[in-house]
Amino acid sequence: SADVHDPTVLCVSAWDAEQILRPIKPDLAKVLRRCEGLAVVSATVFFAPSAKDLKGFGCLFPPSQGFRSLGVLFNSSIFSGRSKCRSETWIMGGHKDPSLVDLSDEEIITLVLKDRFLLSGQDELPLESVITRWPKAIPHYTVDWEKALSEIKIDSPIYLHGNYLGALGLARIHSRSRALALELKEKYG
Repeated sequence: SADVHDPTVLCVSAWDAEQILRPIKPDLAKVLRRCEGLAVVSATVFFAPSAKDLKGFGCLFPPSQGFRSLGVLFNSSIFSGRSKCRSETWIMGGHKDPSLVDLSDEEIITLVLKDRFLLSGQDELPLESVITRWPKAIPHYTVDWEKALSEIKIDSPIYLHGNYLGALGLARIHSRSRALALELKEKYG
């Protein structure tokens, strides 16, 4: 088994870190193997602009409202001037709908169009669409994973960094990045 002597930061998913560490830190790899990944699908769809287009950043959908999607981003409002078309990114999947990644592009667009009609009453067909599937997009923060996090013991010079370590979201990841950089600077100069 190889040994790591220089400071090494693994900025990868828990699943990739587990594979990398398996031969050199098998106990740590065993803990990382417990991280469950949530499947996510994004469908970015383009439409001719309409006076009916909703404006704003986007919205999230509570499960009680009957949407299959988790939320939608109104890219045209967020990024003005990016396109002459109306652009929306619909986000689907998660722990309650993991099989969504297995649907065809046509099936996903059909679901998006149903949700779009439910949200705005618009029933136009898209000019174009781009579907992206992530079978393991983000870590699922379960009780078991919370327990696993408390079991992670990292021996320097190996450091882990990622959204699976209890800091999900850009602001938290940024804070964790800064703290890790300061720790490495202090320890290794």
